[in-house]
Amino acid sequence: MTDCKPMESPCLSGPAPTKTDCDTPYDGTWDMMGFVGHGTYLQMCTRPDILLVMKLLSRFTVTFGNLHVLWAKHLLRYLKGTINLGLTYRSGFPLYLQIFTDASHASCVDTRRSILSLVVKLGGNTIYWKSCFSKIVSHSSTESELLALDMGATIFEGIRWLTQSMGGPFQGPVQIFVDNTSTITISTNPIQAGRNLHVHARYFYVRDLVYGGEVI
Repeated sequence: MTDCKPMESPCLSGPAPTKTDCDTPYDGTWDMMGFVGHGTYLQMCTRPDILLVMKLLSRFTVTFGNLHVLWAKHLLRYLKGTINLGLTYRSGFPLYLQIFTDASHASCVDTRRSILSLVVKLGGNTIYWKSCFSKIVSHSSTESELLALDMGATIFEGIRWLTQSMGGPFQGPVQIFVDNTSTITISTNPIQAGRNLHVHARYFYVRDLVYGGEVI
């Protein structure tokens, strides 16, 4: 793939590869396990932009089909076109933490579990990122977003303690950015409507942080 055609997007257009696509096995030679291993190393170090593709392909390291290999090769073409892309850290900004969370509701066709993602910034610089499948099947997009918010709030606690122990400034309410209005309402409003009863109580941990003035 050294001389492959560069691409501008890490994801191939169309539906994501699923377990059903394994019914058409790849007719060539491809080390998917090695590819996922090297790709995971890249995304853990400096390339959070390829995390979603690596998360999808990590489920098919042993058994995979043509579509899985097409997605892997497309990602290599994207890396070819962005070989000089990385993380840039700049100084001069207040060292305040910001958390960004998001979720794709029931995006896994095989299990209908959601993909939860978050990005943590310190002084405007990306210092932490994570993407994972939810441990339960969400009943609504609001619940999926709430799962991502809970994950962000939990990780925020650890990073805040670490930042302060390293001499970082003591920060007031930390901003958590969520793009779902219902999730924001549930996490800040103690009055629950009947239609939200399916949302598990353990994901209201973030509400205590809001009441305590730790996050906003």
